[in-house]
Amino acid sequence: MKLKKVPDWSIYDSVNNFQLRHAACLWLECEPIDQASPPEETMIWEREKVIRDWLKRLYPFEHFTLELDGAKRIEPWDERDSISREDLISLAKDRNEKTKFLFPDERDLPVPGKKRFDTRERKSYLKLIEALLTELEEVRPMEVGKGARLEEMAQKAGFSDFTDDTALKILREIDELKRIQPE
Repeated sequence: MKLKKVPDWSIYDSVNNFQLRHAACLWLECEPIDQASPPEETMIWEREKVIRDWLKRLYPFEHFTLELDGAKRIEPWDERDSISREDLISLAKDRNEKTKFLFPDERDLPVPGKKRFDTRERKSYLKLIEALLTELEEVRPMEVGKGARLEEMAQKAGFSDFTDDTALKILREIDELKRIQPE
């Protein structure tokens, strides 16, 4: 299945009316597409059917009034091909589903302090830490009591969650890096 191309949500955040198929694709966290492979097509069709069935229950009349781009028109159910953002949000709440498409708070946005470093960045930070410690001459990487002293320094700098164990882990990583990549 290739449906997981995550859309640029900002493009759709200001849209108030969606074609049912596009709403189904966005609900499944993929860019709206006109055609898909059979397994993907089934997923889109099933989500579109959920939306259509919910609309039929919400508006149980044979015809309905649709407002799209400021114009009102009456359509029979079998021709309805769009839904408002407001109705989609109601559907999501009814189904207890917090979709990224409709609820921006559910999106995987970068969280400060939660970034994962790639190997190269990690090694660079470890080298920088080691250089600063050497320059300060406060703590030599394999010195006794070093973890407690680093913890104290971090606490003074305002990092209350920095522990002796964290300091020791970092120092071990620095030592390991020096063994792998001698100066």
